[in-house]
Amino acid sequence: TENNAPRTGLFWSHGTYVGEGGDLDISEAKVYLLHCFGMLSSHWPADEFSRVLTDHSHSDPRKDGVYHFDTSYANQNHIKSAYKQKKYSSDKDGPKHLGALKPSPPPKPTIDQCARVSDSLRFDCYPEEGANEKSCANRGCCWAKPNYTTDEPIDDQLNIPYCYYPLQFKGYKFVNVSETSFGSTAYLKRTFSSPYLKDARLLKIDIKYESQKRLRIKIYDPKHTRFEPPFPEVPVVENAASNPDYRVFINESQLGFKVIRNSDNETIFNSVNIGGFVFADQFLQLSALLPSQFIYGLGEHRSSLKLSTSWQIFTMMNHDQVPSENVSSHTNLYGSHPFYLVMEKSGNSHGVFLLNSNAMDVILQPTPAITFRTIGGILDLYFFFGPTPSDVVTQYTDVIGKPFMPPFWGLGFHLCRYGYKTLTETKEVWNRTRAAGIPLDVQWNDLDYMANNSDFTYNQTTYAGLPQFVNLLHQVGMHYVPLIDPGISAAEPRGTYPPYDEGLKLGIFVKNSSGQPFIGKVWNPVDTVWPDFTHPKTVDYWLDQLKSMHDKFQFDGAWIDMNEPSNFWSGSAHGCENNSLDYPPYTPGVLGGKLFFRTLCMNSEQHAGKHYDVHNLYGFTEAIVTSFVMSEIRERRPFVISRSTFSGHGHYAGHWSGDIASTWYDMKRSVPGASLNSLRN
Repeated sequence: TENNAPRTGLFWSHGTYVGEGGDLDISEAKVYLLHCFGMLSSHWPADEFSRVLTDHSHSDPRKDGVYHFDTSYANQNHIKSAYKQKKYSSDKDGPKHLGALKPSPPPKPTIDQCARVSDSLRFDCYPEEGANEKSCANRGCCWAKPNYTTDEPIDDQLNIPYCYYPLQFKGYKFVNVSETSFGSTAYLKRTFSSPYLKDARLLKIDIKYESQKRLRIKIYDPKHTRFEPPFPEVPVVENAASNPDYRVFINESQLGFKVIRNSDNETIFNSVNIGGFVFADQFLQLSALLPSQFIYGLGEHRSSLKLSTSWQIFTMMNHDQVPSENVSSHTNLYGSHPFYLVMEKSGNSHGVFLLNSNAMDVILQPTPAITFRTIGGILDLYFFFGPTPSDVVTQYTDVIGKPFMPPFWGLGFHLCRYGYKTLTETKEVWNRTRAAGIPLDVQWNDLDYMANNSDFTYNQTTYAGLPQFVNLLHQVGMHYVPLIDPGISAAEPRGTYPPYDEGLKLGIFVKNSSGQPFIGKVWNPVDTVWPDFTHPKTVDYWLDQLKSMHDKFQFDGAWIDMNEPSNFWSGSAHGCENNSLDYPPYTPGVLGGKLFFRTLCMNSEQHAGKHYDVHNLYGFTEAIVTSFVMSEIRERRPFVISRSTFSGHGHYAGHWSGDIASTWYDMKRSVPGASLNSLRN
């Protein structure tokens, strides 16, 4: 070869190279012996380059003796946490089956495959901007203008896609379905590539009949460990439930599955041969038909109680943003809850929860149908069969945790706003409210009470006498809750601000790609760093800081804010490095158009993994730690209210509606918001 470099690989006898882009499908071969020699080394690296392929003549892949053909696969393996070091052995778990060295691109669809797809059954094959007929065809998809029956759509609204998947679009095929002690297991083999990088070549589907009313379907790559959320701590079930009220239908000649309720034969989730199932490293997509348009959930967004299925997109990536309504693109807000509840035509209801903490889009369309589109992790689906909405929520909380029991005073009337510049002003509002005969149980303060907007302090000029005021509240049977931000001021001289000094000493701050504390900016005068609440040492650190604050004034609850986490910069002062985490192949519809818009860089390091994977868990993990710490300090039932949330958050803390205005309209919009928060626990 050129430059006298040795070429390793598999060659035909006449010298043609078979490798990347080659046309040999080894799965159809009888016997091949592949020897790849490192010409500049003195040994044969058999475990890395050599594969002996035995006879593959048997038609049943479950009975043949062929070893899975390894390739170099750069998967999304950002995990450091001991929580989820899950390894899967393909030699034990996977079918002994070989795929092609490199799948061919998607086949060109026939005219009939495209024409038979109605507008309501169009699933978007080109969700990025810049789609045209040529780029659509390169993806093996159909291109056609929809048959609008009303006015043309507005350009910036989601609507019927021009580029859509044809019938029988199958990027994977079943190669093995078998029964297990917990239900059944299936394997999918990739048949052609997707437009996204690093498709998984082999997938495993675990179908677990966890209880009579709860089903779990977990789709993952058995060869490569991928991120799975360490929280919420879901139950582990090893054996199948007896007499489940559901069944899962799989036809091995078709891609997808149906989930059916036995009592009325209602198909509640049907992914068979619709949409484009994709499982790439940073793009995972699953679509399904739904039995009804009456769907609720998919938070957090400001919306009506019942969600519209008229081409709506719900983006989930926790973000500091004033709540606002959108026509069709529901931008990301403080929390991420990939859970929905459907009321069926029969009056029965069911719920579905995708346990995935990565940024995602969820699309509803009039079919009715749903598409989950996430940029990391795995597809871990829970199905809850009700049959009442109350039953669904109970079954959901069996998985994510039951709601915490607040102290009795926490159910009373609370008074708070930003802008009480002095303790005198706080007292004036407090006295005025009581004089008006308005029942009042809890007085709060925003960061106005802090010295230099720094956590665990109070301003001894403008808020002189705060400890005495808190004692007065207690004397009249009332309570006090101050705001606590996660951002720690990082500019004070050494030895002058213990929260920063101790965090550096313990190494518990979120780190940048160089291993140094990630520096951003919030309310602090100069720079800000953030504790990593997935780090084991952060529990003691947070306990020490809150205890030192409680020794100054005996507050009763914790209001944890800005914990999406919010950042006044987008990344660092210089932005974020050019890498696949901050600039992924597909970016969900996040505000600002970039994942790191007004938050941390996605390649930042936390104990549980890259911030790319655990961003949506930041406020959740802070709530877990703060709830424990408040219990330790006060030796009473904790009261913690957090702005940022994720599924399972309600087991530890409450939530409030964020930065809403003091208007009658915002009060009106709080009614469905409160109902949806109850649905999401």
